Amino acid sequence: MKKTIATITAVVMLVLTGCGTTAYKEQNNAARGISEKTVMSKASEEYNAYISNLADFPVSFVYDGVAHKGFGKDFKLSSKTTETNDGKKETDFTFLHRDGKLSVTLETAFYPDHDAYEWTVYFSASGKENTAVLENVLAADIDLKGANPEIKGINGDYGYLYSPYVKSTEDLKKGVSFEATSGRSTAYGFPYFDIETDDGGYMAAVGWPGTWHTDFKTVGDVTHFAATGTIGMSTYLKPGETVRTPLIAFVRYYERNEDVATNAWRRWFIDCNMPKEGGEKLSPKVAVCLPLDRDDSSLKTCGAVAERTLENMYEHGFAPDIYWHDATWFGSVRGDSLTYMKPNGDIVCNWYKTGSWTVDRSQWSNLPDICDLVHSHGGKAMLWFEPERIGDDDVSTLKNGLGIDPEWLLFRQQRDQILVNFGVSEALDYMFKKICSVIDANGIDYYREDFNMDPIDNWLIGDALQGAMRNGITENLHVQGHLKLWDMLLERYPNMIIDSCASGGNRNDLETMRRAVAMHRTDAEEFNTANTSISMNHSMFKWIPYFGSAAYDRAKDMQGVEQYNSRAGYGGVYKSVFLFNTVNGLYDKLNEYTEEYREFGKYLLNDYYPLTKWHSQGDVGDWTGWEFFDGDKNEGVIQLFRQDNCEQSTKNIKLKGLKRDCDYKFTDHKGNVIVARVSGAALTDDGYDFTISEKRGSSVLFIKEA
Repeated sequence: MKKTIATITAVVMLVLTGCGTTAYKEQNNAARGISEKTVMSKASEEYNAYISNLADFPVSFVYDGVAHKGFGKDFKLSSKTTETNDGKKETDFTFLHRDGKLSVTLETAFYPDHDAYEWTVYFSASGKENTAVLENVLAADIDLKGANPEIKGINGDYGYLYSPYVKSTEDLKKGVSFEATSGRSTAYGFPYFDIETDDGGYMAAVGWPGTWHTDFKTVGDVTHFAATGTIGMSTYLKPGETVRTPLIAFVRYYERNEDVATNAWRRWFIDCNMPKEGGEKLSPKVAVCLPLDRDDSSLKTCGAVAERTLENMYEHGFAPDIYWHDATWFGSVRGDSLTYMKPNGDIVCNWYKTGSWTVDRSQWSNLPDICDLVHSHGGKAMLWFEPERIGDDDVSTLKNGLGIDPEWLLFRQQRDQILVNFGVSEALDYMFKKICSVIDANGIDYYREDFNMDPIDNWLIGDALQGAMRNGITENLHVQGHLKLWDMLLERYPNMIIDSCASGGNRNDLETMRRAVAMHRTDAEEFNTANTSISMNHSMFKWIPYFGSAAYDRAKDMQGVEQYNSRAGYGGVYKSVFLFNTVNGLYDKLNEYTEEYREFGKYLLNDYYPLTKWHSQGDVGDWTGWEFFDGDKNEGVIQLFRQDNCEQSTKNIKLKGLKRDCDYKFTDHKGNVIVARVSGAALTDDGYDFTISEKRGSSVLFIKEA
């Protein structure tokens, strides 16, 4: 029997409690449609078959004109090590090619609690001579078994806005390819794939923050999967050089069910990949980024405006977790200001002219004081950098004034698109020290990194400068250097969170997401609508559980917070950007909505269930909604949006993950009861008739055991 909630004008949050606690591993296995026996027989079977038959290991390459599949007779095994840490069993192998010039390291890992495995291959010049040419490297060259396959995934950020796709069995018989060719891994493509078959499937990832290409081709009940990074790499290695493949990762599941696949992946991603803070899972955070609106003409610098704005926030009881200081803080390479205040109070910033990474003290002399103020209210300070791109081609000043060797730089025709080549160790060391000096001098806690260029042209120029047979070397070494920079920062600042941006969400592959989170997963929502956020949330929660969204709708204004816009911004990081000093009544709403968000955030890293179809940002004639559910605690949260042009005020929606033999009550985020008792069986089988009275309205429900 269907039940109806009367008009709900607040977001309805669902919090489900009681009916016992399920042990984590049993719950994890159930989410993948498998039993413990299945795990023991299937989880390790594939992985063990690969590492016990190295001559046929599913990677391939050509070396010195000879094609290799795995590591056969031309490669002598020189070492093998195995260790287990944090539930991850790692087995690494080192081989030496018979010519004595090329060594290969194969790093593998198996995750028994998640039915997941992975590998990465490193090729090194082991002697004092150049190696022969290495080319046609496939990081995965593997057959995946299962009848009637489909591939499900989402597209990248630029132009596609994380829109989902499905490639049918017929598509796969013809062959399907995906790629990223610009040098930023998720700008157009998205290197995560759900390969679904009648027997379950494979959640797969290609982790490489550069160019990559994948091919899928089905014959019978076998789908061949080929993946490469550093497209077109064909190079010899100089002594001391190492190139590597992408990280290849699989999470297995054994039931044709997208919810099962989604939550098998999310659990592994959260437990084994996502960065932690203080050894614990990341908690959802409220961030504020200041637009620098001046309400007092006596404030003559940007720093004074920012400090007064923060004081105003704290006076009104609004204390965000993160003070987000974006571009505007540095001066030009010649030392003059890039950010200044006009007499009418407008702020002008030529932030694109990067290169100095020196604080503009004429505007921001009080930056340490601002950070101290944030710390005194329990917050963290995050600062924006873009260390790979220099936007000013004053080479003389870069060299003589800043100590940047022009030999580290890769130029192209666009003079504001100079790449600092992190494949050069001196360049990497210089930038690491520069970043640390700013962090240490100003009391910065979190590091936000942007990358506003496609580096492929610079990399190709770098290859050409190397001479013949060095295709791909610049990209591969640069990407490795960039990952090393982040590793160095995290080692020096173990409690730091890194925010990966790259013009929004253009570099969010798995290797990147092991070190960083995407607090700003797209530039598009900054300049579009709340419905962009809703559309992206629906598709992206499947793949990357923790990311940031904006709590406002710039297409409307930043003058005041609306509940619909606010709820569209509920994600890992809930970012507010308003005219904090001049908007009347802002803080009452902002504090109320933040309180609700913090309750919502308790369930963000639990199992995720889409409850409606996905809709594009322009398709606003229906409802969009999803649910997060904690199976151990038997509680979760549901979000629903009746979008702008939707004529349907009531929508029947079936909930998921509930216990059928439990009764539940619906409450708001403060615990006020909206509906006293509904059975789990009814909510699951018959659904519930939710009502939102107004167009562009939102609902949330917390559900607890009645």
